[in-house]
Amino acid sequence: MDDILGLEKRLKAALDRIASVVGTMPDVEKNNDNLAGLVGELEVALSRLKQSNTDLREMNQQLRDANSKGVGDPELINNALKIEIDNIRLEREAEKSQINIILAAITDADGEQTNA
Repeated sequence: MDDILGLEKRLKAALDRIASVVGTMPDVEKNNDNLAGLVGELEVALSRLKQSNTDLREMNQQLRDANSKGVGDPELINNALKIEIDNIRLEREAEKSQINIILAAITDADGEQTNA
């Protein structure tokens, strides 16, 4: 009977230690959700950048066509510059999304190393 009581105490102590370790482990599901959200933001940023690049190519073609005809159109030039500025802004947004993903992955990896 004493053996059973001793085993129960040891088992309870082991379960308590396991519970304390599990309590300090990073929430992997939360980290995955966070990364998934960041990847989603990156996909949106890259989609916008892709559309902006398409718009810029079309505008450049219109500028080339106007220049080949010897017609300088200030409105075309202005629109091309606006698209170029927008394109640069979108590139920065995509880069920011990429950096956020890298930082989140490093932070998550660091948290896992700390708890290992």
